[in-house]
Amino acid sequence: MQFEQYYQQVRRKQKMDALMWSSLFMLLYLLSGHYAEFSLSTIIRNAPALFDYIYDTIPHLSWDVLFASRDENGRAVPGSLIYWGYRLHIQIPLLWETINVAIAATLVSSVIAIVLAFLAASNSYAPAPVRFGIRSFVAFLRTMPELAWAVMFVMAYGVGTFPGFVALTLHTIGSLTKLFYESIETVSDKPVRGLQHQAQDLSNAFDLHSGHRLNRRYFHMCS
Repeated sequence: MQFEQYYQQVRRKQKMDALMWSSLFMLLYLLSGHYAEFSLSTIIRNAPALFDYIYDTIPHLSWDVLFASRDENGRAVPGSLIYWGYRLHIQIPLLWETINVAIAATLVSSVIAIVLAFLAASNSYAPAPVRFGIRSFVAFLRTMPELAWAVMFVMAYGVGTFPGFVALTLHTIGSLTKLFYESIETVSDKPVRGLQHQAQDLSNAFDLHSGHRLNRRYFHMCS
């Protein structure tokens, strides 16, 4: 009987605590929404405008004037290929430039991330302060979005490919380093001990086995 009373008392206390904290969090949520000028009715009312924007970006081509040239005033005819693609000679080189920047940033960040991953892995032979420092550094790099990096470097170096290259490189270094050192930490000790007979020391054996595993992980991710 005493246990049942104690159990009911604990349950009532848990329910009161849950109700109190839920009410507090709801109050803070409503206050933050008020000061942030959040309005659910505005979001619902203006939601169709989002689909209107997407619809406006879709080319509206008409078969009757699809291959028509410009009119007598030198303007492109709406519904023709010229009307919707009059800036392709400018946009296509810029798209190709963007692809090259992304490839270059990925290659450079992959090389740097591989080196940092071996120093950040918990089963490597790097000192603990080095591992902690590298993990904190790459966590900061991947926490900052590419857009934030790009804004800072655009303000410093101006608009161009270099700010985009550096922004992508820094963020990708943070993401790939975490991916790589987590892969290295899954390396088993048994193959490492087996490779000691072929390597000069334990560190070389570990690097040989974990490097092979890291290569498989990286190429599987890229494929």
